[in-house]
Amino acid sequence: MNPVENPAEQVYDEVKLKKAKLTIGGELVYEENEPILAVPSARFNSGHFAHNNQITINLECIFAVRQGTIWTELSPLTATIKPKPYNQLATWKAKTDAAGYDWSNDNLNIVNLVYSKGRDIFAACGYNVLSEDSIASKPEILARIDVATGTYAIAHGAETGLYDSYMTLLMSWNDIEAKTASPVHQLAIFYACDALKDPVKPRDAFRAASAAKGVAGFQEPVKLSSTDSGTGEVTSLSAHANRLFDYLSAGYRLGTAVTKANDEIFVESLITGNRQNMVVVGDEYATLKSVYLTPSERQAMNVANTTFTDWKLVIR
Repeated sequence: MNPVENPAEQVYDEVKLKKAKLTIGGELVYEENEPILAVPSARFNSGHFAHNNQITINLECIFAVRQGTIWTELSPLTATIKPKPYNQLATWKAKTDAAGYDWSNDNLNIVNLVYSKGRDIFAACGYNVLSEDSIASKPEILARIDVATGTYAIAHGAETGLYDSYMTLLMSWNDIEAKTASPVHQLAIFYACDALKDPVKPRDAFRAASAAKGVAGFQEPVKLSSTDSGTGEVTSLSAHANRLFDYLSAGYRLGTAVTKANDEIFVESLITGNRQNMVVVGDEYATLKSVYLTPSERQAMNVANTTFTDWKLVIR
């Protein structure tokens, strides 16, 4: 309808944004008064809030209009949405060694430490652990992955997939991919032999070819307890897991956290006896603790390989 034909509508000479304010979950994310030269965008890490607890996102804008030489401030305009953050963790551990025998006491202790470290840090970063039962069958694990946004395991692996806790049924990468279409996975981390031997298959299984999604694991069989032939130092996978998850929870991106853990803790290849590093496929800039930053954003903020702990980001 032509504005002239509708007395409720008015034509102004100029309009400007005088004030904008954004809050998420009751916390101030952005507030600016005129002159507002460019309208920013914002994003945040939903793990800052409890899983499935409704939060309020509120945007308030105040505009001013000019007719001739007179400026008039209009009533605030508000937009409110009330989403529920969704972050769930699928996790399990191997019940036996690769030959199907019960773990020795020492190895069982390492397995339990690796498992609990990753599970606890994911939980501390906002993930709901789907089941406290760490021993699970193939159907149980796939059911967890089906509703998860993160997956973590210390298990037995193969180029073609991962085994359940009982070392009886292989979950092929195709089996897993069939469960990850929705919700979207952000991180998948595995202490499992050969899991990333073919890096393309696990990357595709967890749909990590796009930004902010990453998968980490080993490309060869590795030992639970390792001895560095150069230094004689004895280390364990639990020490590696401790470093990795401490770095992730401190705000390092996935690629840097993995590199630092690799550099500091020797993990021995079961085949060659040499150092076997954990690798990352997908986006090395994926994060657990903080809001996701693109490579260019990290470079601009001088945090490419250092910690960044803020849960929110305003982009101008």
